[in-house]
Amino acid sequence: MKDKTLNGWTTVTVMIVAAFAAIVSYTHIRDLAMVNGYDWFTASILPLSVDGLIVGTSFMLVSASRASLRASVARFGLWLGIGGTLMANAAYGLSHGVVGATVSTWPAVAFIVAVEAWMQLKKHSRNTGSATTGAKATQRPVTGAKNRKTKQVTRKTQPSVDLGAGGSVEHRSKTATSSAKTATTESDGVPKAYIIAKELGCGHAKSVQVRQIMIDDNVDMETAVKIRASWPHGKRKENTRV
Repeated sequence: MKDKTLNGWTTVTVMIVAAFAAIVSYTHIRDLAMVNGYDWFTASILPLSVDGLIVGTSFMLVSASRASLRASVARFGLWLGIGGTLMANAAYGLSHGVVGATVSTWPAVAFIVAVEAWMQLKKHSRNTGSATTGAKATQRPVTGAKNRKTKQVTRKTQPSVDLGAGGSVEHRSKTATSSAKTATTESDGVPKAYIIAKELGCGHAKSVQVRQIMIDDNVDMETAVKIRASWPHGKRKENTRV
């Protein structure tokens, strides 16, 4: 059975028990008031001030708990209503001895327990929902911080590469994860062929030739491209070296 269905049946059952107990308790207090000289109208509304006080203060305590407020007056009113209904129901059956008083008091006890149990259930469900919402709200910034940290790692910039008189060229790694991939330069300090091909938008063969010129002549990429362009038929002669 799902929690929502279970809570629904629990609420219905508790309310039915509380209704039956309230009717019997109402009758006891009304008849006791009429025996002691109250007219019918006054005796009919008197029980509402007793059992109604229990219900009203119970709702006040739940509301105060949700708002994190103290409700000492409401708590005092709750205990006052409980004491009043117990004494009135006990007095109704007291003429039949201890057993009569005990039996007469039982509806009041059942009413009090049913109402307070239902109030506690509502208070607990409210607190559980608030705690869950708070936890989710706390999780969001943590997740965002983790994402930002991952992006910072994956966008890490590689150091500048010294190419001599032509200056330097900065290269960025295109890593998709936080672990760094292979560097964009070889041990000789010159960018790899695929980096040169990307910068120039050329094929692999040309990028390899440009890279070799950068190594042999100690020039930057732009100068190496010009040197290669001066080769007759795309082939290098030994006398073209600087």
